Amino acid sequence: MIKKREAMNRHIILIALLFATVFSGFAQIEDEIQQSKKQKIEKGRVYLLEKFIDRDYQKVKEIKDYLMEMDGEDYVALTPFEQWHILQWTKEYDVLVENLRHADSSYFTSFNNKVFPEKDDLMRRLYLRGVEDKHLLKYNLDEAQLAAEDNAFLTLFLDWLVGSESSDNQKNWNIEADKFLADYPNSDYEWFVTHWIRKPYEVESDWGWGMGFDLCSGLSSGSLAKPVFGIGLNFDIAYKRLLLLLGYDIMAANTRIDQPLTEGGVCPSRTHVNWMPMYANLGYSIIDNHSIRVTPFIGVGGIIETYGTQKHPEYEELEKNLFLYQGGLAFDIKTHGSFENGFIRIKYTCGIHGLGKENASMVHLFSVSASGLIRGAKRVY
Repeated sequence: MIKKREAMNRHIILIALLFATVFSGFAQIEDEIQQSKKQKIEKGRVYLLEKFIDRDYQKVKEIKDYLMEMDGEDYVALTPFEQWHILQWTKEYDVLVENLRHADSSYFTSFNNKVFPEKDDLMRRLYLRGVEDKHLLKYNLDEAQLAAEDNAFLTLFLDWLVGSESSDNQKNWNIEADKFLADYPNSDYEWFVTHWIRKPYEVESDWGWGMGFDLCSGLSSGSLAKPVFGIGLNFDIAYKRLLLLLGYDIMAANTRIDQPLTEGGVCPSRTHVNWMPMYANLGYSIIDNHSIRVTPFIGVGGIIETYGTQKHPEYEELEKNLFLYQGGLAFDIKTHGSFENGFIRIKYTCGIHGLGKENASMVHLFSVSASGLIRGAKRVY
């Protein structure tokens, strides 16, 4: 009995030693993982971000130096853009200019096969702080009393680094880049300026086109038809602020009064009429901004009336084709978001039929349309 108990105890001790050895091995592996270069880089970046948020730039410099010690052939601790942002806040302009002088194609190619850190919030925070406190970075740069060429380049570089991408900004950067290259020919910064800062950009073309759908109505003093409601298509062709408005509508109308027919009989009031206006107008946008566009226009148009002559051929004598000289105003309310080039157009058109004659008549057309106007893009260098 005693021997059995001793054997069981030995088994328990052996199992305990086995578990202890396994867990000790796990603990050692976990510790090794925590001490891996990749883990150290990620923890260092988190700590650097904390101190950057606290505006402790001396500690940021120390952490940056620590991280750069681990930056080598296989790992990236800080990306070039992150380094450039940090070096401006730590005022290490000598390191920054030396880095940018050698930032050529081979420099960027050297990052191709390296292991980058996991995505975090560091770059976004660096950029936003630069945008918010650009005036402070510019003040620090001017206070550094650098050589004229270095100061001129870093001023351009700062504006580019914290600027947002847009056609207007790129145009300004190109102008300043050309001025810098003219002032400092054969500069060490030439490659960076010509390959990163100075780029072609796109602007809206002078030409554009668009189309939309109308909900419309109208009235005329020279027709029996009394339009009720209609739908239609409109087409725009734009050149700068000139706008060619083309369109075609179909309206449901009724006759307003009983109308005697030549060979006897009467076309009774409220007889259905198809009223079909069409137009070609040329306008100029006197207001065209981010929110609205106001376009007076003049042009010509026409209205075709049909009375359903298959059922009542005797009504054919009442049908008219009206030719109009016309003018009016288009008021566009621009939309944004998912339909960036769209607008809601409210349009009034006044037309005259028989201009200069005693029996001249007036036509008034009203429409609301959902439309769009797209301008192409052209590259500017």
